[in-house]
Amino acid sequence: MRTILLSLILLVNHGFCLSQINSAESLEQWLNKLDSVLTLTENQRIALEGIYLKCEVEKSSIELSLLELQREPMDPMEWEIKDNALRKKKKDLSKEREERILAELNTEQQNIYIAKVSPNKPQVLHMGLKHDKINCNICVKPSTP
Repeated sequence: MRTILLSLILLVNHGFCLSQINSAESLEQWLNKLDSVLTLTENQRIALEGIYLKCEVEKSSIELSLLELQREPMDPMEWEIKDNALRKKKKDLSKEREERILAELNTEQQNIYIAKVSPNKPQVLHMGLKHDKINCNICVKPSTP
């Protein structure tokens, strides 16, 4: 089952982005990182592997839909609505993944996960739709001497 899912992820990823890291390698890296911080049981490791694979397949599908949306000729307002819906779906998927991961961990592991692995990102209020981080005066960090 794992091999089939990994093959599916690899095919979908390869289809739209050749520069991405091999999903099997990133899965192992992610699991090893979690295991080194949380000391996972074998059952937790298997459950987290399933969560990772399911989310990667869904994320790849959303990315593919975003790429297809860029090629479709349509009204800009309609495109914006569809683009926003897909991006919201992707954000909701990340939130669901975090909830499912936390459900698999015990209380001590949850506290460590929240503090070290997945700390909350600070809200950035100056960003708007299609924010250009490279040319943003607030996002660009000053160079140190």
